Amino acid sequence: MLAARARRAAVITAGPAGAYLFPSGGAAIRVVAPELAIRDTTGAGDAFAGAFAARLAETGDLIDATRQGTAAGSLACTRHGVVPALHRRAEIAALARTLTEERLDP
Repeated sequence: MLAARARRAAVITAGPAGAYLFPSGGAAIRVVAPELAIRDTTGAGDAFAGAFAARLAETGDLIDATRQGTAAGSLACTRHGVVPALHRRAEIAALARTLTEERLDP
């Protein structure tokens, strides 16, 4: 409803379920989070937002940006703390390439 009302895409992070992308037109997409050993979720949302925004600015591709954000947020959960939990761009990109997405029925 938010995406339709704002006439823009909306993204919702869902922890171990991954992230949901609701384009302004079209079917919703869930990017499935990888199964990783979780140590600390502090900063996962910040990692998601940073990677998502950076990738969206680079490519303009919402699905790719959601995939990058999901990878960054997931990886951030594998270390303790906030700044120490942030991973390098190459690590995020490598994990993002392995993530799957599924289209959800409207």
